[in-house]
Amino acid sequence: AQSPRSPRGASPQASRVARAGIADGPVARYHAANQADPIDVRLEEFYNSTSSAIHFQRINKGLYRFGSTEVEVEIINQKLMARTENGWNRGKFGPIDKFMAAHEPSERSRLGIPGES
Repeated sequence: AQSPRSPRGASPQASRVARAGIADGPVARYHAANQADPIDVRLEEFYNSTSSAIHFQRINKGLYRFGSTEVEVEIINQKLMARTENGWNRGKFGPIDKFMAAHEPSERSRLGIPGES
């Protein structure tokens, strides 16, 4: 089986998510709640380059809900990074694409959404 190809011009993070089976555009696009918040704007750009079926919901600056998982999002060294308190990545910031690749399958299962083939 061939791995899915990332869209032309996609970020390296989006390419990694595509390789994890999340490509072709999200089920519903994310729109930054605050255009003055660089984290929210970068999350909008990144998320809309994936085909995630799980939505991000902004709670506060840098704090989001991805399905049922609360996640802290920061820009560190010009990269969008995520951290949760549930033990993922030992509680340290990790790339947002790796966070989504780790949490998307369990969130899909919890919501009864079939995985991508």
